[in-house]
Parts: sequence; C-alpha cells; structure tokens
Amino acid sequence: MAAELTRAQLLSKAKMAEAIERPEDCAEFMTLVVNNHCTETEGLGKEERNLLSSAYKDLIGKRRASLRMLDDDIENDDGCIDDMDGTLAYKVEIQAQLLGLLPSSLPA
Repeated sequence: MAAELTRAQLLSKAKMAEAIERPEDCAEFMTLVVNNHCTETEGLGKEERNLLSSAYKDLIGKRRASLRMLDDDIENDDGCIDDMDGTLAYKVEIQAQLLGLLPSSLPA
C-alpha cells in the first residue's frame, strides 16, 4: 500500500513518523521515496536527505547503545549475569539487527 503513495504523501508520512518518534516507519517511508521516486537526475532534496539520515541515525544509535551496555555488562561481569550464554546470544541478535538496518537497497 505505501509503495503506491506519491512522493509528497510518503514525505508527509515520514515527517509524521519522525514527529511521533517512530524512526522505523520514517526510514521505511524514505526508503520508498528513494526507490520509487528518485532518478539519476532527480535525487533527494535537503529536507528529504535530513529525514532519511535522521531515521537511520536513530535506528542505528539505539542498537549501538544497547551493544555498548551489553559489552560493559559482559566485560565487568562480577557474577551478576545469570545466563552468560543467553546474554552473548542476545548480543549476536542485536548485531544482526544492526546489519539488517543497512540500507542495501539504496543507491550509492
């Protein structure tokens, strides 16, 4: 459904998503703008670039902060972590999420 929206509609939804702190949705809408409405001669405007950048920065930043906290807990473990294997598995899961966020579908 979102793929059928116009560029202006997608941009409006991305702005709304950013305003209500939903970076996942903002990134999705802006990725659709890039994939469906940008050409080699007409790229993103300044506002569109800022929305795309902000959405991915928020998504990646939260997960990187989580990884740092987990790393600190693992490094400074003084017996407080009951399930070290589970903690390490969770760390791998967050790392995979980070890799999954890379916008491989966006042109360079």
